[in-house]
Amino acid sequence: MVVFFWPGSACFLQRSWFLIFYEEAVMTKVKELVNNKQVELDRLTDVCESYLDDINILSQAVDYLLQQRSEGKLSQVHGGQFRLEGEDILLKEGYPLEVLIEDNGVTGWQIGRLMFDHTKDEYYFIGHGSKRYMLKPGMLAAVRLQSIYGQSSCQSHHS
Repeated sequence: MVVFFWPGSACFLQRSWFLIFYEEAVMTKVKELVNNKQVELDRLTDVCESYLDDINILSQAVDYLLQQRSEGKLSQVHGGQFRLEGEDILLKEGYPLEVLIEDNGVTGWQIGRLMFDHTKDEYYFIGHGSKRYMLKPGMLAAVRLQSIYGQSSCQSHHS
């Protein structure tokens, strides 16, 4: 038996109302999902914004570590300044530097900065935990070559 639905018939009206209610229920669920997704998106945005500084610090650290590294012994020159043997670079205060340090019987590379004590008129290295290490000629150190040219606190002297 075939049943035809045409406008005006009771079956057509029942089916139409059912579809309207069904569509409204589906739309309500869709709106809930969209709202839930919006909450998730808002949370993700908040997380990204709150960790943006950390992400930038990580990005800068990775960029630094990807730069070409030149390693050599420190030698002391005029005025107590240091240079890295093998690279004709005069190291100055504030310059990023990596130094092989022995600390509490453990030897390892530390990344930090070359600093100058104006009261003692001498250079030192600030490494992990802001610990201060006096530099001595012959210590093994390294520089990232791209960092050299981006720093105004260092000079390169070519022979």
